Parts: sequence; structure tokens; C-alpha cells
Amino acid sequence: MHGFYGMVPTTLKNKGVELLDQGKWAGGFIRPSMLKSEIDFKKMAGIYYGEIKKLYGSDIHYFAGDPFHEGGNSNGIDVADYGKLIQTEMQKYFPNSTWVLQGWQSNPSSKLLSKLDKSKVLVQELFGENTQNWLTRKGYEGTPFIWCTVTNFGEKSGLYGKLQRIANEVYKANTSEYSIYMKGVGTMAEGVHNNSVLFDFIFDMGWHSEKVEVTNWIKSFVTARYGTNNKKVQEAWQGFISTVYSSFDKLQEGPNESVFCARPSTKVTGASTWGTRARNYDVDKFKEAVKLFVSASAEMKNSTTFQIDKIDFVRQVLSNKGEYAYKDMIEAFEKKDLDQFTKTSSAFLSLIKMQDDLLSSNEHFQLYSWLKQANDFGKTSIEKDLALKNAKMLVTYWGGPNGPKSTLHDYSNREWNGLMRNFYLPRWEMFVDDCLAKLKGENTTEPDYYKFETNWCTKPDLYKPTKIASTQVNVLVEQILNK
Repeated sequence: MHGFYGMVPTTLKNKGVELLDQGKWAGGFIRPSMLKSEIDFKKMAGIYYGEIKKLYGSDIHYFAGDPFHEGGNSNGIDVADYGKLIQTEMQKYFPNSTWVLQGWQSNPSSKLLSKLDKSKVLVQELFGENTQNWLTRKGYEGTPFIWCTVTNFGEKSGLYGKLQRIANEVYKANTSEYSIYMKGVGTMAEGVHNNSVLFDFIFDMGWHSEKVEVTNWIKSFVTARYGTNNKKVQEAWQGFISTVYSSFDKLQEGPNESVFCARPSTKVTGASTWGTRARNYDVDKFKEAVKLFVSASAEMKNSTTFQIDKIDFVRQVLSNKGEYAYKDMIEAFEKKDLDQFTKTSSAFLSLIKMQDDLLSSNEHFQLYSWLKQANDFGKTSIEKDLALKNAKMLVTYWGGPNGPKSTLHDYSNREWNGLMRNFYLPRWEMFVDDCLAKLKGENTTEPDYYKFETNWCTKPDLYKPTKIASTQVNVLVEQILNK
């Protein structure tokens, strides 16, 4: 449950409550304020925890809450005393409960931890696949912690997971001088509907006392996931763990993004602000592994998980092809070669359509599956409209007062059927039309992508896919892998 840690609505200042302004989050969102007065804090903590007990009872053992997380303003506050106040009130109403903090960037600060009873604190080391805060912070200055990964930011599409590094780091932490503080292994993912191998792997790590070698571990995973021990599939997975699931050194927030999902530009670096299009693996080697995997289709026709992974792996091959198609298109534009740009842009757009067709064949890759849940969530027409709009916003421009300049647009981008053809494709068509006009010497107005995005999110469409025959799927797969 969320504990009370002094964060309150900014409008409480209108009630005469002394507050400490916290500035803004990414995208321009106003951060809630922090209470300055200890008297106000104790009063509100008592009311908050009293209501928690009325609603949920007293059998609650873990409370979250991160003051000054990702910035904020602590001027005029003794952070050590503030942390002690938070814990004291928590213990007053829920004795022996544990305060759970996020080990992310410089959080929790050494000052915040300095006056706490650390036996009643648990830090979740968030970004273990890339950082070693548990080590640099010396076991968070002697605080119990769980080794965790984020693995995916926004549940973006893409095959990714530094499996061997995860195994190495878990073993390292569990055999280090700080192992007495390590209480488990977990994940703080922002989405789990992808890369199933990653989550199976992470949650298995807590059961091993010896360091795990992924090349050996993967064999039992393959048999368990597909229900049979197929030689081709086993060999293909060895190819996957040496490519998309390899442990490259570069720090990266989630999977390699698809240029298809990016807000159009001649200089796309990533679909999201903190994402990347860079492929840190041999895409040709990966493609060969996918071919081998797909070659087992007849033998694996009764395995639902095989069908899901087959679409996902082929999707990634086509996404990788998009990188080359984008490069060709931009080079033609920069050379002012109208004929070549016409050809390359047409090829680029056709790949987006092909991706949409491929993904229509499985419900796990359909925008409709996502939107139907939102629509069904509402009980009234107003609730349904709001839930549907929010579901669309989340996977597109996200929102925020900064409008088109928000750094959060496409943060949760997805290669999904329905989203490819009805959102990403029209955006790129706007870009292509604008480039064609420029190459022809015509006067143009820069496309208003943000206006398109916000308008799209207000439409009532659920984008139910047209059912595609298995023979069509096979033809598409063949085209993608062999042309």
C-alpha cells in the first residue's frame, strides 16, 4: 500500500497549509507539494492511516512512498529528520511494517536513510540490468534490498533482455560482502506483456546458489514453454540468446525501438525520448535463428506459445528491415532525388502495412485487445469514452501540459495491429507527402503531428482486426524472412 510521506495536493496552500513546492515532472506535469510542518504531517498521517485501517484492516506489512524522487525540492527541510518522521508515523499506526523505497538514480538518498531503523526498510534496486547501485552504495549503507530490473519502460515492443548479465549480477550480489542485506530477486517492469523468457529467468534466479549459464538454462525453458523438446527450436534459441537477448555493455532503457513507431523526422534517434533505435546485436544472425525457429512450424502447430513467439520474432525481423528502409528514404531526400525518394518512401510505407497485416493474426499483438479492455471497463457511456481515450493516449502522445513539446510522446509505443495502420502509417504518410512537396519545390506547411495524435485519441474506433487466414500468415512470414 502507499504510505503517507508528506506528499499532498498543491491546492492545500489555499487552506493555509504551509507547503514546499516540488516543481514539475517530465512532460510538464506539476508535482504534488510536500508538507513543511511536522504538526500538519502528524495530523494528516493519522487521518490517512486511520482511513486505510477502516478500508483494509490492520494486517498490512509494506508501505511505499518516495519523497524527492527524481528531483523535487528539499530546501528548508532536514531530509534525515523528515525520513525519520515518515517512518515514526508509519510505525505508530502499523507497528513493524516495512517502508519500501525505490533504488533509482540517487534515490533513496543517504540523508534520507541516515536516521531510519533500517530493519524496517526495504530498497528495490530497480535498474540491475544496467547499474550496480547496491554495490556503489555499499548495500545502500547497510539497508535490506531486493535486486531488481526494470527491463521495459512503458511496455514498448521489442525483443530485449540481458540474460547473462542478470545471472552474473544476481550471483555477484548474493556472494558479495553485502549479501546479508540482499533479500530477494524481482522486477519493477513497467509492462510484462512481452519477452516472457526474461521474466521466467529473473524469477528463477532466486532459487540458484551457483552462477547460472544461460546457454544451459535456456534448454529447460524451451521445453517448458512449448511443451516439447524440439531440436530446431532449441538451436534457434541459442541464436536468440546470442543476439536479441545478449548482454551488451551499453546502458539502455528497454528494447531497441522501431522507427515505424517514431514521430516522423529526418533525424529520428528513437521513438521515445529516452529510447534508442540502435541494434546492439547481429541482425542477420538473428534473422537466421528466426528462420530456423519458423522451420519447425509443422512440428509445433499445436503449441499456442510457439505461435505467439513466431509472430513476435518475425515482427522483430521486419522491424529491423525498417531501419534500412528509413535510411534509404532519408538519404534520397537529402540528395534531393525525387524519383528515388518516391521509390524508397513507398517501400518504407509498405513495410508498415505488412507489419500491420502480420500482427493482425494474433490477439496478443492487436490494438483491439487493449482498447476492448478499456471500453469494457466503463459502466456508463461517459466512463467508456474516457477509458478509451486514456488507453489511446497512453500508447501514443501520453499527455501533459507541454503539448507537442512534451518529452513523453510515444513513451509507450507499440508495434500492434491497428496502431500500425491507423496511427503510425498516417503519420508517416504526412511526412512523405511533405517531403515530396518540398522536393517538387512547392510551398508547404510542416505537418502538425500533435494535432493528428490528439484527434486520433478522441475517435470512438476500437479497430477490430479483419481475421487473416493461416495461409496468408505463412505467405507473409515467407516474404519477410526471404526477401
